[in-house]
Amino acid sequence: MSDLHFHCLLRQKKTHTTGWIEQRGAEVGKRVELEGEDGLWDVIEVHGPGRTLASLKESEKRVRRGMPSTR
Repeated sequence: MSDLHFHCLLRQKKTHTTGWIEQRGAEVGKRVELEGEDGLWDVIEVHGPGRTLASLKESEKRVRRGMPSTR
């Protein structure tokens, strides 16, 4: 199983959000759970290329280091 994640547009009723979804759930029409959120979200769009979880975590660290409030 691949550890790729894809950037997706998600919808729950009238609310939309974006998030990085594991490859197994990153398919238009699937319903997924989001950590820290109640209920299921519909996958509306999937954007590639996929990224590994390690790559996403490294990007998050780099962005946070560049924010003045975290220095």
